[in-house]
Amino acid sequence: MQWFKGALAVVAVLGMFLSARPAAVDAYASCNCTAYAHSRRPDLPMTLGNARSWGVRARANGFRVDSNPRVGDVMVLQPGVQGASRTYGHVAYVTAVSGNRVSVRQMNGGEGCWVSRTVFHTGRGVQFIHRRW
Repeated sequence: MQWFKGALAVVAVLGMFLSARPAAVDAYASCNCTAYAHSRRPDLPMTLGNARSWGVRARANGFRVDSNPRVGDVMVLQPGVQGASRTYGHVAYVTAVSGNRVSVRQMNGGEGCWVSRTVFHTGRGVQFIHRRW
């Protein structure tokens, strides 16, 4: 009977180990803009923080960040810009560019856990994180 209790303890410890997720998995809250943008751009680090800090931190990690959008970029809106959260800002994945109009796919925890499409424009408080290629 003693071996049985020992085996149960081992199974319990293994179960906790196997079900534990790395901290990086939880770096971006499910259904938020950051989680969606990172799912479209897994080449970006999991350490970019809230949307407002993505441009600065991506640049510090060697990514080119500027105001010229391209398809495949992550668009960063600073807090309060074009309706972005006044606290966290917003990020979205660029799907099309026409002049200063930028079509994106995005997720927003405040709207539920689904992807939506919308159009933003370039200008003050808007940056684009490019791929490294």
